[in-house]
Amino acid sequence: MRILLVAATAAVLPLLPAAVLAATSNLVIAEVLASWQGNDRVQFIELAFTGDGAGDVAGAAVVMDGPTGKASESHTVTFTANVSNGARGARVLLASNEAADLTGFPSPDFIIASDSLNPDGGRICYVVGDAFGSNGEIDCVAYGSHSGSNDGFGRPTRLTPDNRAVFLEDYDMALVDVNLRREF
Repeated sequence: MRILLVAATAAVLPLLPAAVLAATSNLVIAEVLASWQGNDRVQFIELAFTGDGAGDVAGAAVVMDGPTGKASESHTVTFTANVSNGARGARVLLASNEAADLTGFPSPDFIIASDSLNPDGGRICYVVGDAFGSNGEIDCVAYGSHSGSNDGFGRPTRLTPDNRAVFLEDYDMALVDVNLRREF
């Protein structure tokens, strides 16, 4: 009986990380703003779902690195709850209180600190954990003067999200370079 239980457990364990990742890996960085009209405290990140039924984001995180990528410049927001709309194209909004307070700004799903993003350079990654406590980068974008690593996700875009929202959308290429489609 023990041999059968051990064999069954050994057969199932390799499948666990994929199952845990499946619900939340269909999310990519779609839009970033690190400063608005000279106010570096107005910041937001918008993520977009690439497939249906992926609202299970609790436990995933967004990691925001500064220009050098050093841990001392890093901020992390862990999603504490799922979102209600996980349909393809639906958005998850992370914003500072200063952004959320702007007239007409939609209610954010999660709040970020108002110094999370450096307007001149940085890197943002959507990260999902697995059943064994490891984190996997699903999507990352580096911008401006970022000189740290962006392995597997291309060079930093020269555009910065300073005083304009930078739109980054390529839903079918979540694990490849994120293509810049348009900006304000």
